[in-house]
Amino acid sequence: MKTTEGGRVIAIIKAKLALTNQTIADDYGVHVNTVSGWISGKNRPHYDDIVQIVDMYSQDLNDLREIIKHESIKL
Repeated sequence: MKTTEGGRVIAIIKAKLALTNQTIADDYGVHVNTVSGWISGKNRPHYDDIVQIVDMYSQDLNDLREIIKHESIKL
């Protein structure tokens, strides 16, 4: 299944900050299966979830979208 752009954003944050799915889930207050589903493309995160996770880890959404565009981080 293809990862959505929102899932890619979360996956890039995970890779950049060396986080686990469990850490993201604990920090954001969702089940680890939710985070795994977002990253794998099984489920789509809501835009609000993406924005909150980006903010929670002090990332810039536009920078993350550029990374996706240029595929400079391999997951």
